[in-house]
Amino acid sequence: MTLDASAALPFGRLAVDEVFFEHDGPKLFSLRARSLGIRILAVCIDEDEDRDTLTFLYLAMGARRYLDVRSGHIGLREAMEQAERGTVWLVVENYSGPEPILTAEVTDVDHFSDSDLPTSEARLRLPTPTVAPLDLEELDSLAAQGLRTVAAIELEARSESATEFPLRSLGAVGTALQESLDALAQEVQGNTTGRGAISPAITDQVQMSVLGLRAASFAVILGTDKRGAMIDNSPFVEATLNRLTRLVGDGTNTDVLTASLQEYGSRARNKFTALLRAVNGVGSGIGVVTVPHDGGSDRAEMTSRQVATALAAIDSVEPTVDTVHVRRGALIGLNTRLHTFELTDLATMQRFSGKVAQGAYASVDGLHVGQSSFVTADIRMEVDFAADDQETGRRYTLTSIEATSD
Repeated sequence: MTLDASAALPFGRLAVDEVFFEHDGPKLFSLRARSLGIRILAVCIDEDEDRDTLTFLYLAMGARRYLDVRSGHIGLREAMEQAERGTVWLVVENYSGPEPILTAEVTDVDHFSDSDLPTSEARLRLPTPTVAPLDLEELDSLAAQGLRTVAAIELEARSESATEFPLRSLGAVGTALQESLDALAQEVQGNTTGRGAISPAITDQVQMSVLGLRAASFAVILGTDKRGAMIDNSPFVEATLNRLTRLVGDGTNTDVLTASLQEYGSRARNKFTALLRAVNGVGSGIGVVTVPHDGGSDRAEMTSRQVATALAAIDSVEPTVDTVHVRRGALIGLNTRLHTFELTDLATMQRFSGKVAQGAYASVDGLHVGQSSFVTADIRMEVDFAADDQETGRRYTLTSIEATSD
């Protein structure tokens, strides 16, 4: 048991809030001041069986400091050593008489030996939401009142107990998410490209802005950036976000996911895979909630294990192989010692560079290099199922070449 310290302390009516460690009664627990918003952390530092007493240090603090201590951002020893004057109390519960007695007096941690205080490594490390939890009704309200589609991305911070996320990691996930949406928007629009910049006419419609943060452990609420736009193109945005949600949902089954990705172009595959890699890099799973402004919602999630499994499955898919015929090109680079080449297709202005196949060694001998050295060529192209970007996932091999005057 523990005695009520309300009358002995100047914080008003106190109530036990959480018990973190208990052995023959609470030994590490918290109290809440019902009227002042003060939290108190109680740490038992001595249990004298001969005198039948329990000695506690009570540390009074504000709500924010308490959350930092509870989550482990601030250790127990550090919280006591950095406490303001008048916030540390020595509380003794005496059970030796006919009635138990509690006494309390202001103290200072400097009065105690190291053995009386928690070690510098002692931390609670409990999951501690430090912002409001994600609420679907709130998303519905944001979408309806803002006349735009709203989404939430849920992440897990492996090293964080509070509702916090490493900024560098969040930047990487945010960039990968926006680029994945851009690529999926191009798929919705119907004119996909594998290289080069996507038209601003597409990307501007799905440019997302952060509307708020919530506990999930960590959730980012997103809405389309409406600056400079008269209205949100909700059907287009909704269709794009729904594709992302479906891919995340498919990610719980690797066979279904790879089959779904087969239906997309290389850019969309690459960018969704890059999103999974960014999430996996921080040991997180990912959840997506999409809420159109006219009601309804769609939700999907992958655990951190499912993200890692999905990436392994994507990486195991064999690359596709195709042959590119260049009717009229310019041989602009050739290294016969390393057997490498660089060639521009003058019809499309696309550049190819890679290895020269052994069967083409003799064909390249004697060829001139330069913008006026015209050739016709066949190039073997291998395209990874999903790569980090459009270029690193492509490998080119020159299989045949000959000079031409056309």
